[in-house]
Amino acid sequence: MLAEIRDYLETHREVTLGDLANRFDMPESAVRGALRPWIRKGRVVPVSGRCGSGCGSGGCSSCATGPETEIYRWADDLPFRIVSLDRHH
Repeated sequence: MLAEIRDYLETHREVTLGDLANRFDMPESAVRGALRPWIRKGRVVPVSGRCGSGCGSGGCSSCATGPETEIYRWADDLPFRIVSLDRHH
């Protein structure tokens, strides 16, 4: 499943949590869990989303998902960041 989510994000570059949940027929909480390894590796970046940011509505606040939407972006074009996961350092 992780590889399928990766492939979908690589192809679409930026998607909403709802899009991923619908595409993979999973609850949003399960999608968040599946995204965690990619986020930790710096390959997926959560970005804030507001109504109109990607739907072309111009910010009319009529989005079915509400004014705040979780959006995730595939980040292969961003520089890598090395982060120590060991909290003892």
